[in-house]
Amino acid sequence: MDDASPLRTSRIPKSQVCIIKHPGAGNVCLTVLQNSYLEEWLPYKSRYLSVLLDMEAPPDVMACFVCKAEGAPYRCMDCAHRPLSCKTCCIKQHKLRPFHRVQKWNGRFFEDFTLQLVSSGCPAGEGSWEDAASHVDDEWEDIKESQQLAHLNPPDDRNYLTAVDTGSVHFCNVQYCNCPGSEDSHLQLTMAGLFLAMTKAPRTAFTFQVLEDFIRDNVECGTSTMNYYSKLQRVTSSVFPHLVPVSAITPGLPYATSLMPVKE
Repeated sequence: MDDASPLRTSRIPKSQVCIIKHPGAGNVCLTVLQNSYLEEWLPYKSRYLSVLLDMEAPPDVMACFVCKAEGAPYRCMDCAHRPLSCKTCCIKQHKLRPFHRVQKWNGRFFEDFTLQLVSSGCPAGEGSWEDAASHVDDEWEDIKESQQLAHLNPPDDRNYLTAVDTGSVHFCNVQYCNCPGSEDSHLQLTMAGLFLAMTKAPRTAFTFQVLEDFIRDNVECGTSTMNYYSKLQRVTSSVFPHLVPVSAITPGLPYATSLMPVKE
């Protein structure tokens, strides 16, 4: 650091400054220790904890932030402020955001849910969202090994699509466009930002975001395919990561990333 641009340290206590002398140079580097930032935050610790706890409870009036209807049970974890919404508004707000993570108030806490259970499908072409009934047990029961959580349970339709995103693994009933002259299903998915593990009878798709994220992790951190998907399992369900299927995903991830230069 030259004399023309001196570092202002008059407001920094000496106990919070680390002086580092570089050998062979006359420069002196002044660095604020990490403890100083913690000391600034410490008076607000209780308030921060209170805010975090308040975020786990519903407001006094559970009204939809769009239509103002009361009894709105859904909230989106990826939307700013995690607003509450009714079923109809939740579907409309996420028509083009099918991979947002949704939770539902069950009377005791917000449990992980999925847009697949709120609506009937994910539009790939020019399809539209449709309402579909969903069911949540009223009584508390322990999860057995043979049972699946609601948001981890694949649809009954065996033609569902497993979509892998950075925030979760999703199971979708895709509504393809069947208009005259429409593209093949795998091209419709690509146009929607999904890369297929196979072009015939697509069953697994990866968002461009998750492929790019995996490449960065692999290059910068040396993350293997299995370790990366283990992370996705825990992101999808931190309590029951072993219930997130892995067999259909890991073979397709290296194949899909190998074709990413085509996108570049």
